[in-house]
Amino acid sequence: GVAVRERMAALRALIDQKNLSYRSTFTGKELSAVTLISTADSSQRGVPKRHSTALTDNFLPLELDTVYPANTVVSAHITKATEHGLCGTALHGMAATA
Repeated sequence: GVAVRERMAALRALIDQKNLSYRSTFTGKELSAVTLISTADSSQRGVPKRHSTALTDNFLPLELDTVYPANTVVSAHITKATEHGLCGTALHGMAATA
């Protein structure tokens, strides 16, 4: 009942806190990542976004402040941790080969 819901809510809050703490350890560091989908082509309500979504080599979601095509390997300087991943600036990138 109520006690179970309260304990689950407390556990979820602790998990969120620990995840953010872990992601925060990457702030200021350089990580390798592969871009997933460029949002320059997929705009919402006609307003194009100017960033790329990527996945770091340790599987953390990363939002880059630069648009790159999908499957581009980039080195990124991590600028901050967010509730759901990381934000960063791409230092350089190259298209991945099959």
